[in-house]
Amino acid sequence: MNTQEQAVYLVQCVSRKRSTRAPARELDESPLFRKMRAVVEELGAPWFILSAKHGLLRPEAQIDPYDLTLNDMRASERRSWATGVIAQMERTLPPADRVVVLAGHTYREFLMHWLTRRWPVVDTPLAHLRIGRQQQFLDAWLEALRRGEASSPPTVRTTASPPSPKPKREPYRHHRVPMRASGAGSSKYGALHDYLATSSEPIVELAFSEIAQMVGGLPRSAYAHRPWWANDRSRSQARAWLDAERRASVDWAARTVRFLGDESG
Repeated sequence: MNTQEQAVYLVQCVSRKRSTRAPARELDESPLFRKMRAVVEELGAPWFILSAKHGLLRPEAQIDPYDLTLNDMRASERRSWATGVIAQMERTLPPADRVVVLAGHTYREFLMHWLTRRWPVVDTPLAHLRIGRQQQFLDAWLEALRRGEASSPPTVRTTASPPSPKPKREPYRHHRVPMRASGAGSSKYGALHDYLATSSEPIVELAFSEIAQMVGGLPRSAYAHRPWWANDRSRSQARAWLDAERRASVDWAARTVRFLGDESG
């Protein structure tokens, strides 16, 4: 990689907030956010914070504590949030060769279509790492930076594509992990299992069409009969998400499925 490449970083605000007004870069006290901040500040690159309440924030912006996360919002609310953030990015982000997004799926999902058309390269190095693995990855990256051995992370890249008439979400084909030799990972629905098992998000929402793309097509019954999505371990498709410790909840009208982790209730 050309080390002279100019990059801009988007960092998700996580959860644990200070109790008093502070610069945005200091308000979130969660270990994950602090590690992401340490990396981008060591890099010396321009960076911005993705905030569920404020949208796009400069690190030095003074803000009051708040308790809000996109994980608690409906898809329509997250889409509206993303529209506002895109407008902010149009006005605020500096010229760059690539954008690096350090954020979970719910913060990335409705931004990626715009980002991949605005920049030739968009990196999502934390995609599909659970929280603990994300922190390990960031620790290793920071150590490498301090030793002068790395200027950017190993990443899965999403490259620009020609404009299409219909918006689409982040292309999942870039985020698959190898299927295992046995169990749910080796079935037709192994890619779905692996996608869910490696996501750190408590709730993963996918459209029927996205799942179909991921697994190489869905049968007609998936579109016609709600029981196809039942959390019944006797069905191979259900084992894909149950073995990933998820439960499916279908929005039949919207043709979307929310896969809920144990911690999401």
